[in-house]
Amino acid sequence: MVFQTGLQGVGALRFGQGQSEGVVVRGHDIFVSYSRDDRSAAERISARLENEGFSVWWDAAIHSGETFDEVIEQQLRAARAAVILWSPRSVASRWVRAEATLADRRGILCPVIIEPCDLPIMFELTHTTDLSSWDGDRNAAIWQRLIGDIRHLVSPPADTRPAPARPSRGFLLADDPPAAPAYRADPRREPIAPAPEPLAAHIPSIPKQPTAAEPLPGSETEQTAFYTPADAERRMHGSEIHCLEIGPEEAPLVRHPIGLLGAKIGRAAPADIILSDKRISRRHCKIDLTAGELVVTDLQSTNGTFIDGQQIDEPTVLAAGSELQLGDIVLTHRVRAFADLD
Repeated sequence: MVFQTGLQGVGALRFGQGQSEGVVVRGHDIFVSYSRDDRSAAERISARLENEGFSVWWDAAIHSGETFDEVIEQQLRAARAAVILWSPRSVASRWVRAEATLADRRGILCPVIIEPCDLPIMFELTHTTDLSSWDGDRNAAIWQRLIGDIRHLVSPPADTRPAPARPSRGFLLADDPPAAPAYRADPRREPIAPAPEPLAAHIPSIPKQPTAAEPLPGSETEQTAFYTPADAERRMHGSEIHCLEIGPEEAPLVRHPIGLLGAKIGRAAPADIILSDKRISRRHCKIDLTAGELVVTDLQSTNGTFIDGQQIDEPTVLAAGSELQLGDIVLTHRVRAFADLD
C-alpha cells in the first residue's frame, strides 16, 4: 500500500498486553518513531508489528499527566529495536532525527521508508527497508525481511565468540601474545613470510607513572603501555599507509587509516571502526597489519565477511585494490602516501 498520511481523529492507542492503566511499561520489543503528520501510517504499521508477535510502543501510549519528552526517552532507551518511519515530514523533524541518532548509538536502529524522500545524510549509508509501495501483504518478501531484521535485534544470538588475539588499536597489554596468526595467502600474490620479530618489539617503551591507587592485579589497566598518535606519526612520516575507504579513489567519502596495531570493525563500541549497518555484528572482524599487508579475520559474525565477493572463514590477506564487504557496506583497500592524508 502507499501510505496516506495526515488523517485526523485517530484516538490514542496502546500496544502490548497485560498493561494496567497509569503504568509506563519499559522494555518493549519495538519503539516506533514518526512524524505527527504520519500518525495514520504509524498506527497501521504498529498494529501489524503487534500482529507479528512483538510488543510495540509509540507515543499514543502516553497517559495524561506524564512528561512527554521524558517518557519517550525512557521508552527509547529501554526498547530492543527502534523502527524509524522516514517520510518527507519526518526527515524534517528534529525529534525524529534525534530519536534515530540515539537508536543508532544503541545499535537498535531499524529505519523504514514509508514515502519516497531524501534521507538525512548521516543515515545515507544505513540499510533501510523501503515500504513506500508495500501493499500490506504480510507474506510479501520486503515485509518478511523487515520482520527478520527486527527479530535479529530483539532476540540476538548468544555471543559466544572468542576475544581477538590481538589488542585494540591504541594500546598493548603486557601479556598480549606476540606471534602473528596464520592466514591464507592471496592467490594473486606470493606467500607472505611472517614478521621477523614480534609487533611488541616495535612499540616504544613508556615507563609506568606512579599513581595514588595502584590497579588491582589482573585488571585491564595493569602494566598498560600506551602507543600514541605522535609515535605513529614519527614512525610512518614519509612512508605509505594502508587505508580502508568508502567511495571513489579520487575523492573517497570516508577514509579509515590502519595503523601498526590494526583495527577492529563492528556496529558499536568498543570497535575502532564503527559502521552503521544492522547486518554488521557488534564485533564483526579485525584487521591486522602484518609484514606490510592487511590481514582480515572474521570474528564469527552473523552475516559473514567477504573479500572481493568471496566469504572468508580464516585469516585472509586483503590486497591493495581489493574490496572488503560487511553487510551492505563496501570498503576498498588503498595505499596512500602519509603526507597526502593531511
